[in-house]
Amino acid sequence: MASIPRIQIFQQYAQIGLDITQGKTEMKMPRATFEMKSNNPKMLVTSSGKAELRINQDRAWDAMAIGDHLAYMQNVYQQGKQISLQGIERRVQNGDRLAAIHLGGNPIGEIAKQQAFSEVPVYTTGPASRLNVDVQVNPTKTEIGLERGSVELQSQQIPFEISRDRSKVNLYLLQKNSLDVQPPQVDMQI
Repeated sequence: MASIPRIQIFQQYAQIGLDITQGKTEMKMPRATFEMKSNNPKMLVTSSGKAELRINQDRAWDAMAIGDHLAYMQNVYQQGKQISLQGIERRVQNGDRLAAIHLGGNPIGEIAKQQAFSEVPVYTTGPASRLNVDVQVNPTKTEIGLERGSVELQSQQIPFEISRDRSKVNLYLLQKNSLDVQPPQVDMQI
């Protein structure tokens, strides 16, 4: 039995390949810079020269009788006038008592007794007082100036950065299409 010749057809489909690369988006947001600078306030104090403190205690030394010799002698001299006047007064009083001898008593003995032990006081010291010291203060002129402080603020904004890589699609032929037709084997022998 003879076979029927057959035509064989082989078909291969084409295949398309795709390579897809995803796109990327990057965002960078740098921080803004912020600077603060402050100048402190200042206080300026200026004075014109030095202050003076003068203390005069001459009257205190004189009151203690250890001061100036001329002042000491002046004090004794002023008391001498008073003592002389008091002596004259006492002599007048004694003269009056002697003139009244007819009234009785012993005025000569009494006067002699009083004058035998009497002393004439000469005060060489003065009264003690805190007012004997003179204190004088000469202040200086002081000027106070204030200089204001300040605060400087400075900020710098850094721009937002965006970078983007697009998606890529690579299209290629993975397999070619083909059609293979194979004719049958024909027996050509008779």
